[in-house]
Amino acid sequence: MNEVYKDVVGYEEFYEISNLGNIRSKDRQVLNNGTYFTRSGQQLKPASNGIGYLQVGLTKDGVRKRKYIHRLVLEAFEGTSKLETNHKDRDKSNNRLDNLEYISHKDNVEHWRTLNR
Repeated sequence: MNEVYKDVVGYEEFYEISNLGNIRSKDRQVLNNGTYFTRSGQQLKPASNGIGYLQVGLTKDGVRKRKYIHRLVLEAFEGTSKLETNHKDRDKSNNRLDNLEYISHKDNVEHWRTLNR
C-alpha cells in the first residue's frame, strides 16, 4: 500500500496523517522576535495510552489535546462519524486505514467478545 497523507480534521493548517497511521506536522511560518522563519514539519512520535492505543498531542491556538491515531486516520480518510472505531485485527497499535472501520457500539462489543471464545 502506498502511503498517502491527508489533513487532520480540525488541524488542517498544522498536521497531516497517513493511511498507514503516521502523523506529521506541516512546514509553517513562525514569528520570533519580529522576524518570520520557516519551521520544518516533522514526524510525530505516538505514545501508548497504557492499554495499547496510540495517541499524539496536537496543538492549535496554544491549546494542546491528546488524540487517538486510529480516530484521526478514519476521520481524515472516511469522514467524521458518531460510530466507534474498530481495529479489524484486534491489534490496537495497527492504525492502517485498511485495518480500521466505523461500527456501532453493539457490534464493537461483540467483536471484542469473540476474543474470549
